[in-house]
Amino acid sequence: VLGLLAAGGTLSMPLVDQEVKALRIALFQPGISGEHPVAALLMTNDTGTSLPPGILTVYDSGTGYVGDAQLLGMPPGEERMVSFAADRKVRVGTTSRPDRLVSEVKVSKGTLHARVASVARTTYRIEGAQDGPRTVLIEHPKRGGWEFSSDALKSETATSYRLEIRVEAGATETVEAVETYPREEVFSVTDMTAGMFTSWASEARDPETAEKLRALATARAAVSEAEDRINDTERDLQGLQDEQSRVRQNLLAVPSDSPLRTRYLETLTRQEDDIVAALDRRERQERELRAARARFEDTLEEL
Repeated sequence: VLGLLAAGGTLSMPLVDQEVKALRIALFQPGISGEHPVAALLMTNDTGTSLPPGILTVYDSGTGYVGDAQLLGMPPGEERMVSFAADRKVRVGTTSRPDRLVSEVKVSKGTLHARVASVARTTYRIEGAQDGPRTVLIEHPKRGGWEFSSDALKSETATSYRLEIRVEAGATETVEAVETYPREEVFSVTDMTAGMFTSWASEARDPETAEKLRALATARAAVSEAEDRINDTERDLQGLQDEQSRVRQNLLAVPSDSPLRTRYLETLTRQEDDIVAALDRRERQERELRAARARFEDTLEEL
C-alpha cells in the first residue's frame, strides 16, 4: 500500500482482506467490440462492505499477468463488470435477417385488419479460443417497443440483454436473438391487389391463415383480369367508333355514283358488325366481372 502523507498529517487507508466473487468472461458488444470480444471480469461484491475505487491488476493462473482494469467504488451486494484487454483469440461474427409475420386477418365493413409483426433475427457465431474454454457474454442492445427472446438470455440491464454461452476450446457455437415488434395494419379492401395477398400468405404464421390469403389472392386476381378484359374491349370499341366517324365524314364528300362511295358503305357495314360483336363481348365480360367480384366477396366473408 502506497500513500502520500504531508508532514504532521494522519492517513487512514481501507484494507480488505477477503475473496471477491469474480467470473472471467469474454464480453462482446455489437457495434463497439469489432469482431473480437473484450476480456472482462464479472464481479459480485459479497464481502459485506464497500470496495473503494482503484486499479485492479488481473493475473491468470496459467498465463500470469493479463491486464489492468479501473474499478469505481462498489457497494456491497452490487454486481459490476470491469474490462481489461481485448480477447483476440475469440472471434464473433454477426448476421441479421429482417422478417415479417402475419398472425391474424379479419375483414369488417370493407376494411381489412391484419395483426402483423416485424421480426429481426440476429445470429452470433462464436469461434472459441484454442488455448482454453471461454464464457462469452453478448450484450445485445435493447430497442424500445420490441419484444425479445433468446435461449441464451441470462440477464438484462437498462440498455441491453445479456446472452451467455460457454464455448469450449477450439469450438464454434451460435446464439440467436429474436426481436419482435407487433402492430396492426388496416387497409381498404378495394385498394388491395392480388400481389399484396400473395405476399401476406408467404408471411403468415399458420397454414390456415396462409391458405385463406392465397384464396383471396386468386379471387382478387380474377377480378383484376376481368376488369382488364373490359378495358381492352372499351378501347377496341372506341377505336371502331372513331374510325366509323371518319368513314361517315368521307362518305359525305364523295358523289352518290362514285365507286368509292360503295366501298365506304361496305366498310361501314363491317364496322357496324364489329361494333355489335364488341358490345356483345363487353356485356359478357361485365357478367364475368360481376361473378368474379361476388366470388371475391364470398372469400372475404370466410376470413
